[in-house]
Amino acid sequence: MGIPKRNTNSSSISTSSSATRVNDRMILNVGGIRYETKRSTLTAYPDTLLGTMFQERNSQLLHPINDNEYFIDRNGRAFHYILEYYRTGKVVWGGIGSDRRITRRELEEELDYFLIPPLTPALSLAMDFEAFIKAMMQVCLKAFRIDGETRIKVTATTNGKHLLVRYMTQGTSLHVMIPKIGQKILQVFGKEIYEHLKRHWPYLRWEPRHIQQGYVVNMSLRKDEILYTEDRPRWH
Repeated sequence: MGIPKRNTNSSSISTSSSATRVNDRMILNVGGIRYETKRSTLTAYPDTLLGTMFQERNSQLLHPINDNEYFIDRNGRAFHYILEYYRTGKVVWGGIGSDRRITRRELEEELDYFLIPPLTPALSLAMDFEAFIKAMMQVCLKAFRIDGETRIKVTATTNGKHLLVRYMTQGTSLHVMIPKIGQKILQVFGKEIYEHLKRHWPYLRWEPRHIQQGYVVNMSLRKDEILYTEDRPRWH
C-alpha cells in the first residue's frame, strides 16, 4: 500500500534532506503531546504511513529534533489509539468507562490519515455505544418524568433499528432511533449501560432477558424513588 499524495506545502510531518542516524528508540511529538516508542514497533506495519516513513531507506528524508524526536502536526489525543495499534495490532477505542477525549469522527480521520486498516466489527460495536447510551438516557428521562410511570420495557429486535419502549401502566409507546446493532450492544454491554444509568437513578432496577428474535430489558423505579433522584439525571 502506497502513501497517498499530500500537499507538500502544508505537510503535517517535518521532513528534510539531511541525513539522520537510524536509532530504534524515538519520540513522536504529535500535536504537542510526546509519545515514546521504537522504530521497530512502527516498521512492523510497513503498509501504514509511519511504518513506511520510518523504514531505514527513508531515514535521510526525516528531520529529527534532538536526534530522535519527530514532530507530527496531527491530533495528539487521538494518537494514543494509533500508537496502541502499532503495539498490539488492535485499535481499542474506549467507548465504555473512558474519558471520551475524542469523538468517533476524530478517530476515524486519524486512522485514515495514518493508513491504519479498516475498523473491526468489535471496534465498530464499541464506537456505537455513545449513541446508544444517549438514546437510553432520553428514554429514561421521558419515562421517569411522567406521573405514575415507573416501569419501562425495552425491546431490541434482531434488526436492531429501534428501541421499542412501552410505558407499562398506560400502554403508550415511543420509538427511539439507535445503531443497527442495538441488540448486540445490549447483550455485550448491558452491565456497563446499567451502571451508567444508575449514576443518575441509583435505585433503578434492571432485568435483562433473551426472547425469540430479540432481547428485552425491564427497568423500573417506584414513584418515591423517582422523586428522590429527580434532580440528578443529566448528560455529561
